[in-house]
Amino acid sequence: MQMTLADFLDVHGGSETWSSTDVESYLVLCEIYPPLYGPVEMEAIAAGGHDQAAAAEASVADHLAGDGHADAAGIWYRGAQASREYAAAARKGWWRYEALHHDS
Repeated sequence: MQMTLADFLDVHGGSETWSSTDVESYLVLCEIYPPLYGPVEMEAIAAGGHDQAAAAEASVADHLAGDGHADAAGIWYRGAQASREYAAAARKGWWRYEALHHDS
């Protein structure tokens, strides 16, 4: 069985503990299994997904508010706002997006 990037990470853990040999092995695996998307593409995918979530959440909130469920609508509006914040962070780059996830 050939080791994949996921297998490598399962065995070796986070990169902060890697030896120079581990780093070289990981880079070789990256050449064998290049990522499906580059960073810019992944940022666009993440932003698009959060934009869709924000629109759906806002739609539910509008429906709930129209039916007189103000408290429930507020929860959904806050969810939509959070999705918009994630989308904005993703557009600014992976590190901002990742930081927002860890701040939550």
